[in-house]
Amino acid sequence: MPRTKTYQDLLNRGQAFLEAVGPIKSAFVERDLPVDFDEQLAGLIAEFTTATQLKASGLADQVQGTAGVRAATLNGVDIVRELDAILKVRYENDPGLYAAWKSASHIERPPRSDAPATPAAGSGSEAPSAPLASLAPPAVQPALALAEQPEAPALAVA
Repeated sequence: MPRTKTYQDLLNRGQAFLEAVGPIKSAFVERDLPVDFDEQLAGLIAEFTTATQLKASGLADQVQGTAGVRAATLNGVDIVRELDAILKVRYENDPGLYAAWKSASHIERPPRSDAPATPAAGSGSEAPSAPLASLAPPAVQPALALAEQPEAPALAVA
């Protein structure tokens, strides 16, 4: 067997054995190998080659699929924007139906990293009134309670 453990080295060694076994096949059959052992080996080599090719092409398929999702998403956003322009005029006299469309067609966006994520006053996203320590699991509560305490004023050294 090959010292390296790459699939290609294993395939090469199996193919070389298959090509060399012809003249000495009878010696293997005399030692209780099946008469068609070389045909079985050829079938296994073919299966292994197919599996190796599938493995190698799998990553390329994954990358291609991911790129395709991005392109399809961008196309979908363009379509939603075009529909929004049409439906804004179409539902001009039915604000409830237009609001339903806006809700259904809302596209989530990731938060902007350059701006701090602080809720606007009155947005309903205010921090809970209970201290964080009371909302945390029991094992974490003492550490959070200490973190929520106001800092003591620093002492000035004269």
